[in-house]
Amino acid sequence: SQANQEQTTYGSQFNIVPSGYKGIQNIPIEAGTHPINTRVKSIVIVPAHEITLDWTNRDKAATKYDSNLKTLELRSKDGFTFKLEVTQVINIAPKNSPKMISRVGSPNANSSEQFEEEGGVISPLSQGAVKYSSIKNLVNRVLEPMVGNYFRNYAQDYNVLDFLQQRDQIQERATEDIKSALNAYGVEAVGTFINEIGLPAELQHLIQAPTIKDNLNSLEKFLLWSAGADHHILAQKECLTERYKYTAIGTTVLLTSTTAIFSGGYALFTVFGSVAASCVGGIFWSFIVFNLDRFLILSSKRKKTKSNLNLPFIAATSLRLLIALLLSFVVAKPLELRLFEKEINQKIEQDKNEVAKEKLTEPIKELEQEIQALNKQKIKYKNEWEYAENVANAEAEGTQGTGQFGKGIVYKDKRNYADEIKQQFIKLDNKVKDKEEQIDKLRQERNLILQSPESNLEQLNQEQIDKESNGFLARLVALEELSKDDPNIRNINWLITALFVTIEISPILVKLLSGKGPYDYLLEQKESQEFYNEYFRIKKEQRLQLSEGASKKYMKKIKEFEQ
Repeated sequence: SQANQEQTTYGSQFNIVPSGYKGIQNIPIEAGTHPINTRVKSIVIVPAHEITLDWTNRDKAATKYDSNLKTLELRSKDGFTFKLEVTQVINIAPKNSPKMISRVGSPNANSSEQFEEEGGVISPLSQGAVKYSSIKNLVNRVLEPMVGNYFRNYAQDYNVLDFLQQRDQIQERATEDIKSALNAYGVEAVGTFINEIGLPAELQHLIQAPTIKDNLNSLEKFLLWSAGADHHILAQKECLTERYKYTAIGTTVLLTSTTAIFSGGYALFTVFGSVAASCVGGIFWSFIVFNLDRFLILSSKRKKTKSNLNLPFIAATSLRLLIALLLSFVVAKPLELRLFEKEINQKIEQDKNEVAKEKLTEPIKELEQEIQALNKQKIKYKNEWEYAENVANAEAEGTQGTGQFGKGIVYKDKRNYADEIKQQFIKLDNKVKDKEEQIDKLRQERNLILQSPESNLEQLNQEQIDKESNGFLARLVALEELSKDDPNIRNINWLITALFVTIEISPILVKLLSGKGPYDYLLEQKESQEFYNEYFRIKKEQRLQLSEGASKKYMKKIKEFEQ
């Protein structure tokens, strides 16, 4: 940004003006080579990259903007004094630099602290090599008191342990508040991060208990891993109760997956009939159940909100419980089939007999339907025959027709017609009798076959019946029918299902409903520290890349200027 040298560039008396007027130029000049009369204009350099400021007592280079920022000492609501290390990341967009300068000033414009000259060219050095006075003023006059007093005031509303436990909520609130406050200065607050909370000596034992690695054997470590827990944290003395809880959760997960071996193996055996295939498939299914259970437990964490009864939490919890419920049914059903195997086999045998009877009864039913059709025709012909007989007799008696007594030509015609109808009736009656004899014969054969089915399997295609009746789906259907017919089987069936549902969802419910203990707080602290370490590593790499890019661009400008 440029400003007339007669116009102060800091304090309450300032003006942001267009180019050519006295004051702070509203459009900053870009980095590069610019011919500027420094007797008329003052140059204030504002870096456009992100700047990281650490409030810590650790060693820092004197050329850094935060060299004078120290660890904050706070006093809690319960009277304890504790220390807090904070990191604030800021960024100043070029368009906002005039606003920032007008608020915080830059009294060292054109000085050696502001920039150094190389061959009459203003040379911004790489980050960390020089402190620009504009940023120095921003840190000393604004950020240091703002961030420090903000956390000092905030700490007075919390007990020290509550401050430690709610660090993430406090950090989120601080990010929002400080970002809002810095907007008035034209400064963007990229993030506010709580790094280390140094508890008083009398409270250190709560978070820095010695580990007891010798008491954790391989089985305990595996069970804790099965429960999705960090055994390094649970090895601490203060997490002893939590260790028992997660060991029980891990045992439940392991038992469920072990049960899945037999459940899946039996289900596959009913399908393929191969012991080897069922063993391999059962073990594979067990791994699937184990990993699903472990995933559900790992993802069952309460969100850090003011209330756990919020829509996202309820939706996520309901989904996890639904998956666990489905998983419990899948594991339980094959075991129920094995438990009621005798009853199911009896039911299937009955069904097979019914199928056999049905196959033998089909020809009889077909013949009966044909007899019904023939009987209808018989009734029709019988009625016509009786009518023709009456007409012929009336003609002979002279009461109808020609009215002449005797058996003349007309009578003979009517008699012949009546005899033809009678013959048709007799043929139909004979057909009915033949089919009735066939039915009697088929019934006798059916009874013989049903009395000795072993000797007639080929006739009934019994192998096909067995194949259709002994499959996994057929057994499920048989169990369902047994449950409908027998209340005792239905009740036992539901009790077994309820038992597996309870076993499956109990680890999730334990994690969701139990209060937060020492393990949860230590785990949150560890995860937060790992997150911040990774965040700062990435930011450092980005700043180095930006610095290298700026240096290359600057050297290119120098060469162009020299030419």
